Amino acid sequence: MAKLNLPKNHLDECDQISDTFPKDKLIFVYDGVCVLCSGGAHMVAKRDKKNKIRFISGQSGLGKALFEHYGMPSTNFSAQLVLLNGEAFTGFDALAKTVEQLPFGWLHIARLFQYLPFKGRLYSLIARNRFRFFGRRNSCMIVPKELANRFLA
Repeated sequence: MAKLNLPKNHLDECDQISDTFPKDKLIFVYDGVCVLCSGGAHMVAKRDKKNKIRFISGQSGLGKALFEHYGMPSTNFSAQLVLLNGEAFTGFDALAKTVEQLPFGWLHIARLFQYLPFKGRLYSLIARNRFRFFGRRNSCMIVPKELANRFLA
């Protein structure tokens, strides 16, 4: 899991999808029923003081379309998807790109994600067992009103 090898402006090639969200924001597509994933999205949204990140639940129509567009499973998600400046990232690289958007203190965590040994295997282990370790919601989380404008779908 890492950066997906796609053309630089890959989003522009699929206008139905790319016109749905702002291109000047990082787009974070996550598993909305996974407690770890949705909790992480909520935590990031609360700390994104400069309003740089937008969130999309993978269970939404837009989330499914994005996963399919980038050749990822649109059910039984194996990773979150991050889109930034026309590039797509998954795994710890996606987490690093997301955390880089947060205030300065989080930069050290982003660097840690980028240089973890065996990060692909570690991410896969966590992703495969996330429901067992952290739990599963019956439905996607309800977004607090003060964060609603950051969650696109």
